[in-house]
Amino acid sequence: MTAAAGVHDFEVVSNEPVAEGLMRIVLSAPALAAGLEAGQFVNMAVPGDASQILRIPLSFSRADAEAGTVEIVYAVVGDGTR
Repeated sequence: MTAAAGVHDFEVVSNEPVAEGLMRIVLSAPALAAGLEAGQFVNMAVPGDASQILRIPLSFSRADAEAGTVEIVYAVVGDGTR
């Protein structure tokens, strides 16, 4: 089952460094975690941040359907990822 496209709100469970210049964000997203397939990505926007008008495309690194979470590992390169 493929996760549905659309606009979704997710709660950030954690956002921690994994190496110099790399971060891992864990999102609570039970429905999304159950349906993710290899190669899918998200165009992420942070609500209330008017300085970032473009969404940032990020690919998922892990989905845990049992925990209802998804993980994204991203490089900190520019204002949109700081």
